[in-house]
Amino acid sequence: MPVRVIVSAVRERLLKSVFISLALLYALLLLAEPALGPSDEFAFVPTLQSSKYFPMYGEDFPYYNSAELGRFGPLGGQEYNLVALFTPTPLRYFTFNAVELLLFAAILAWILRQFSEDKALIYLAGILVLLVPGFSLCFFKLLCTEKNVLFFYRCHLRLIWFFKDTSIRSISYWRLSAPILRFITRSRSLLQLESWPPAICC
Repeated sequence: MPVRVIVSAVRERLLKSVFISLALLYALLLLAEPALGPSDEFAFVPTLQSSKYFPMYGEDFPYYNSAELGRFGPLGGQEYNLVALFTPTPLRYFTFNAVELLLFAAILAWILRQFSEDKALIYLAGILVLLVPGFSLCFFKLLCTEKNVLFFYRCHLRLIWFFKDTSIRSISYWRLSAPILRFITRSRSLLQLESWPPAICC
């Protein structure tokens, strides 16, 4: 076997291992003694931690409720209401973030494979994305809607490629659900943004 092939295979396996290890490390760090931070306690303590429904924008949480300034994300943080149905604890909240992070990493790797056959390049690009501070930090805070924007938009792209498959499109069930699922994921990501129409209008 040529040396070039061996080096390429080793490089690919090394980068793949680093990519997977980095995603798992982030997930483990999220679950290591999770606790509410000052900005999160502002909303979570008087709401979910008191067995109340979590209104991202309302009397219990007026912070960020300033659409005229372009800070308006109507679905931000609403996923934690679902988590709180089981147990309203920081561990459960950050477990949700950890699962979302791992799914994001898997979908990201799949999407990158659609653009390149160089697996080493794919995993290197994935590593660089995970190392961007703005990406990693948004998973370590609860009321950071950027992580949901990233996640649902990747889901939307994944669905586009999934339904481009002719074998899938031939199934009537999938033909019906394709536009619905794509609409949901695209709308979900847009409604997480804090700088959509109000900011544009300003």
